[in-house]
Amino acid sequence: MKVIRTTISILCLIFLTVSVYAADYYVVNGGTGNGSDWGNALGIIQDAIDLADANGETDTIHVAAGTYNEHLNLVSDVTLWGGYPALGGAPEERDRIENPTYIDGSEAGRPVTIDGPSNITIDGFVVQNGSVTDEHGGGVYINGSNIKIVNNTIMKNEARVSDLENPNLSSWGAGIGVINSSSVEIENNKIGGDTESEGNNTNTAGGGISFYYECTGVISGNTILNNTAGESGGGIHIQACDTGTVTIENNTISENEAGSSGGGIYISADDQAGKVIKNNTISENVAGYSGGGISINGYCIIDDNIITNNEATEYGGGISFGYTDGGSVTKNEIIGNTAQLGGGIHVNDAYHSPNNPPKIGGALGDCNHIYNNVNFDLYYLGCVEEGCTSETLNATYNYWGMLNESEIAARIGISGDGSVNFNPWTNESCDTPLAVGLSSFTASWVDKKLTLKWRTESEINNLGFNIYRSNSQNGKYTKANSRLIAGAGSDATPHDYSFTDEEVVFGKTYYYYIEDVDFTGKTNKSHIIEVTVGKIEVTTSRQGIKTHFVSPTFALLQNYPNPFNPETWIPFKLAQNANVVIYIHSAEGKLIRTITLGNRNAGIYITKDKAAYWDGRDSLRQKVASGLYLYTLEAGEFRATRKMVILK
Repeated sequence: MKVIRTTISILCLIFLTVSVYAADYYVVNGGTGNGSDWGNALGIIQDAIDLADANGETDTIHVAAGTYNEHLNLVSDVTLWGGYPALGGAPEERDRIENPTYIDGSEAGRPVTIDGPSNITIDGFVVQNGSVTDEHGGGVYINGSNIKIVNNTIMKNEARVSDLENPNLSSWGAGIGVINSSSVEIENNKIGGDTESEGNNTNTAGGGISFYYECTGVISGNTILNNTAGESGGGIHIQACDTGTVTIENNTISENEAGSSGGGIYISADDQAGKVIKNNTISENVAGYSGGGISINGYCIIDDNIITNNEATEYGGGISFGYTDGGSVTKNEIIGNTAQLGGGIHVNDAYHSPNNPPKIGGALGDCNHIYNNVNFDLYYLGCVEEGCTSETLNATYNYWGMLNESEIAARIGISGDGSVNFNPWTNESCDTPLAVGLSSFTASWVDKKLTLKWRTESEINNLGFNIYRSNSQNGKYTKANSRLIAGAGSDATPHDYSFTDEEVVFGKTYYYYIEDVDFTGKTNKSHIIEVTVGKIEVTTSRQGIKTHFVSPTFALLQNYPNPFNPETWIPFKLAQNANVVIYIHSAEGKLIRTITLGNRNAGIYITKDKAAYWDGRDSLRQKVASGLYLYTLEAGEFRATRKMVILK
């Protein structure tokens, strides 16, 4: 008998060991079952969450399409998947566009509260109509770690303070409020809506998203649209996350509004732990005071963004630095923004000493495009108090929409004891500039001779020039001139130069660049031109020459806005003149639309007046359905494809 009892005891132990496992629960609107499968689905999401809490594992809750008027409270590890068909279905049938799954706060509380736990994922829902007063997070509140909010729509939520005069009250993050949390991922969501009434709204900070107090996380791939903050951060608000890294990347942040600062993004951080804004499209945002696109107090890296058509009533239509502690602005397109001072960028160091202004450009590979901004492309307010001194702001190696030094200087404003160094600058393709302002580089064929001509608008310590020639763009270049072509030294007036190359063959193609040499022996290269010696097809028989500028790369960029409804713009770059066609296919590969742009010159086509435009219609002029689409750029031999989403 002892043997038998021992065996039963062992079997019981085995049973107890294997009986605890991660479970799946199913929810259908109106369901009355126990949640074990779609045929026995629960009818309330919170009931499934409570079962998952009791299980103690990271369970998965599958929710069918419909409207759930609930206020979810998540306190244990769990994954929530929405977007199933109304009566349930297989995971591959999940589609948040075709099968909207609403968590509706009914304007009487917050739809989703995540308080304390870790390892929670919410994927595929529409979180709407949340309302809180004197609390954070109108739609979603997060206080935890390893939280993922992905593939959702967060809209029509509000977070309000009952008494704006009371400093002890706060209510940040109308869409999503993140407090004292780590490893938070907010990815591929639509936060806000296509109209103002669909946006999220707060009378304080963080219309779309707010991160507050020692948070770390990533905000990536979202469309943040039509959100409003009465104070700061219409789209995104980051504050007091002094030791945490927060990365904002690959988002479309448009048409948001802040009553004071940061129509698109507001960041206030006293550390250099890492606040990064990169690869975003930030456009048509508005701030009532400063930073129509971005407002920064402290340290931030702003890299490779499109920052266009933003507006601030006072300072920094594109970017405003309220006070600075280093940081950098590199490889951005800062174009067409508006403010009373510093339509492009405004840097304020009036009351901080010693100060540490951000680097704007500063190296050849970090060139920004900063032009066509209203009331100065860059404005630097240096120290104004007695005994306060300002560091020189480094704004070298940028393209300012022009190449003449005096014209560039007129686009840069300075007050207080501030100073800005913008020389050297670059051409439009951010190639190495000369030690001079090179305004033209052309060629002509006269009397069977090839003559290269160039003009400088100003020169600094310029000893002279050499001309280099190659038979291919990427081939070996050899010096064409036997002696240095004398420069003008240091002179702020224009100078014209020429060089005749007698060692060319009629009908062949050559590539040239100019090298300038300063008095110390340092050299710089110009951009490259391509020259084909041939006949011009005109009424005369005069022999002529074909030239064009050779840009560094071809590129197809992310469309904006994305997701979109009903229209979008497709930006691209051309390394050389090419016949340009955009093909739009469905996710299944069916050709939807062909957009023929014709022959385009080498250059950068990013802003709305230059990029390709699609109105969301097919070749029969019918509006296409919501979903994933592929767009392909064909330019000469270059071909590239990217994805975009229509979200209605």
